[in-house]
Amino acid sequence: MDNGGLSNEALALMIFDIIRVHQLRIICYLQAHGMLADVEQGEDERRVRRKFSRLERIPAQVHHLTRLVGLNDKECIDNLRMDRNCFGRLCLLLREQADLVDGKYVYVEEQIAMFLGVLAHHDKNRRVGFHFWRSGQTISHYVNVVLKAVIMLHELFLAKPLPVDDQCQDSRWKWFPVRV
Repeated sequence: MDNGGLSNEALALMIFDIIRVHQLRIICYLQAHGMLADVEQGEDERRVRRKFSRLERIPAQVHHLTRLVGLNDKECIDNLRMDRNCFGRLCLLLREQADLVDGKYVYVEEQIAMFLGVLAHHDKNRRVGFHFWRSGQTISHYVNVVLKAVIMLHELFLAKPLPVDDQCQDSRWKWFPVRV
């Protein structure tokens, strides 16, 4: 075969160089394609949100409620403005008398704790939602549910005042004359 005046060694070097250039092109192509796939995968991961799982959140929510109520009376009074016994009685009373029921994912005790958080600490829905791992809409819903239940029991919670007659001997009442 006529190799155009090139020696076998020079021809082998040329073929080796051509093969080497092709190998480098393939490696560069594969690397560029691989990096492009990583970038696209990263963009997909940013676009796709992690799936929401209620089961993953339940232990943290139970732990938080236990921390609010279950540790000792001092912590319970600091968080809910009542001791554990009073909180348990309130939950039982609202459950039995006002027909307050457990939600699909929120128990009565947690509903009342949310209500007391808003009422006792004057916290906003977002802040209570952050503490209880709930949305503001959920907090608002259950605060309104518990408020309606408490209003239903107003006769139990609020004593009707007795009118003071004119023959009252208490010296403090003379400063408040009744004029009709």
